[in-house]
Amino acid sequence: MSSEKLSAIYRNEVLELHIPLNFYLSNSTNFRIFKEDECVLEITSNSRVHSSNSFILFFNTKDITFIPGIEYFLVTSDNFFVPIDFSSLALDNKAFEEKYRYDGKLGLTYSKEKSTFRLFSPFASQIILVIQKYNSKQKQSFIMNHNLNNGIFDITILGDYEKAKYHFLVTLFSTTYKVIDPYSFSTDANARNSFVIDVEKIKSIPSNNQYLDKYLGPTASIIYETNVRDMTSLTSLSNKGTYLGLVEHHKEEAGMKVGIDYLNYIKPTHVQLQPILDFQTVDENNPFSSYNWGYDPLMFFSLEGSYSSNPNDPYARLKEARMMVSQLHKSNLRVVLDVVYNHVFSDKYNPLSILVPNYYYRLNKDLTLSKGSGCGNELESRNYMVRKLIIDSTLYLLSLLDIDGFRFDLSALIDIETLNLLAKKVKSLKKNFIFIGEGWSLGTSLKSEECSSMQNAEWLPDFAFFNDRYRDVVKGGSSESSLHIQGYLLGDTNYFDGFKHTFLGSTNSIAFAPLFKNVNQTVNFVECHDNYTLYDKIKCAIPDASEEEILARIKMINTAIIFSVGIPFIHMGQEFGQSKNMEGNTYNAGDYINGFNYQVASERKELIEFFSHLVKLKKEFIVLAGDDYKKITDYINFDSLPGGAIKITFSLKKCNYYLIFNPTREMFMYSFDEKIIHLLSSDSNSLSQNNLYLSKINPVSVNIYKSKVKK
Repeated sequence: MSSEKLSAIYRNEVLELHIPLNFYLSNSTNFRIFKEDECVLEITSNSRVHSSNSFILFFNTKDITFIPGIEYFLVTSDNFFVPIDFSSLALDNKAFEEKYRYDGKLGLTYSKEKSTFRLFSPFASQIILVIQKYNSKQKQSFIMNHNLNNGIFDITILGDYEKAKYHFLVTLFSTTYKVIDPYSFSTDANARNSFVIDVEKIKSIPSNNQYLDKYLGPTASIIYETNVRDMTSLTSLSNKGTYLGLVEHHKEEAGMKVGIDYLNYIKPTHVQLQPILDFQTVDENNPFSSYNWGYDPLMFFSLEGSYSSNPNDPYARLKEARMMVSQLHKSNLRVVLDVVYNHVFSDKYNPLSILVPNYYYRLNKDLTLSKGSGCGNELESRNYMVRKLIIDSTLYLLSLLDIDGFRFDLSALIDIETLNLLAKKVKSLKKNFIFIGEGWSLGTSLKSEECSSMQNAEWLPDFAFFNDRYRDVVKGGSSESSLHIQGYLLGDTNYFDGFKHTFLGSTNSIAFAPLFKNVNQTVNFVECHDNYTLYDKIKCAIPDASEEEILARIKMINTAIIFSVGIPFIHMGQEFGQSKNMEGNTYNAGDYINGFNYQVASERKELIEFFSHLVKLKKEFIVLAGDDYKKITDYINFDSLPGGAIKITFSLKKCNYYLIFNPTREMFMYSFDEKIIHLLSSDSNSLSQNNLYLSKINPVSVNIYKSKVKK
């Protein structure tokens, strides 16, 4: 007999029996349905269909109700007992979704006296906990208690199981799977097993948030995006590419400060880290044998092991991540985590998929997977237990690491209700928290009015969004097809009014309709981890530009970002013009392309000093503006200068600030009506106190001036 098996699948009150052509089965059309060991129905096949390698019998099953958590079999006249897979009950089924819910704590609850394990798996008929105590070769097995009413399995075992490995044997439709805990606080390398740990031990490491400056609001923030691995991957450090490597004080590389010392030199207010939740495609035992940014999620509670000193140590990744945040806080740097709750790497092999098939993923009308993520699936955030997973994960990260913000990858794939509920819960615990969404409109089956997109910003008052209009007006498009397009600061002065619009936070009607009602909701950026770097963009858009001109334009653009109304966002290396060798999507391109290049940084140290002074000036500007800063758009005026250059005036009560951007290749003179102080320009990175009346405006330059402080 062939090793191929019969399979029975239930869909829309129709039962299908799939029979391989070489499988012997008598020609009977009469069958029985067994509920566990009891015959509950006799049925007859209505029709059959042949394919190249099998045929299918169809049965009408409207006279039976399948109850999740109980095994059913289709029994042939030859007494073949074929398990019936009725997981289709979870497909876009409101009744199923409303019945199978749980508000309590999932995963592990640990104490020295006992440990409780709890799983959500409505279709499972049995789950066995398999656990192995630390430093023991013996495994213990426990059949978990089953609540048919809500699909919860749980068990409490007595004794101290700290550091024990565990997994589950989950039986669904007579097939048993090895599954780790989707709520695992820690796993071994590559997530083969979960660990029992005492999370409270991690929290004993001080957060050091007492070292943080007073939070002055979103628009007083300066966000610097980096990657745990990238920040030290190209150094000679023995612990490069790790949580601890990022925050240890090291010797200089190529004459430049490294890791946290570099961050502390340029002094942003927030450091945004690309994903540190466990991801799939980097071998945690050999991390430098492969590379990925981390947008290929596997686990939503366990942290990434390739960034730890020992991925097989139950505590290493947690302790070291907490120490990383602690040290960043001590350097007066808040931490934003990039989180990916819109999809998983594999919709077939993720623990969630096995535990509750056909439940966790969003569907199209034809019941195929919605693929707006570009990764083959989307999490269905509107389902109660999916929403619970997302909120539980964010609250856990806040509790574990005491972080200061979240950046939501492809937030438009998450529904508005989920993110608003999440924000309410997070802000009840930590008021001074920042939420950023990647709010592009995507090809999802989620209704547009439900998407947490930039277009729906008014319904997400706690969220800011990456402003692609700002990016495209200031530098020009970033896609492969638009690399040649020049924005305003790359020399296309036709964007003069568009630049005014974006400088004011895209909340006005100059040149464009408003994007936002509140300036707190615009993240002003021209470069992030995606697409081409600013340096590579300029090189492509202005082919005849000299190196000197490219770097001058980078200074101009960084100045615009820092002083534009909204939340400034800078990507690692943007401040000195790092290149990715004209590669766009480098998510798996390796360390040579993605790593922070300290050699180039050293060669362009003047740009880094310029940027550092720029950040300092912005912080001083906010303090000097005082109450005026709360309504800063009311104090901004624009003047047209020769050739399409622009003067921006901040008319503050205490003094005036002036920014002159000249994106053209022509020099001109500008005369001021008052005594002013020349603070910073693209020609001089020093803070000078020269009284100027007539100022020389060089080609491709930015100048910042301040009037005498009014008494």
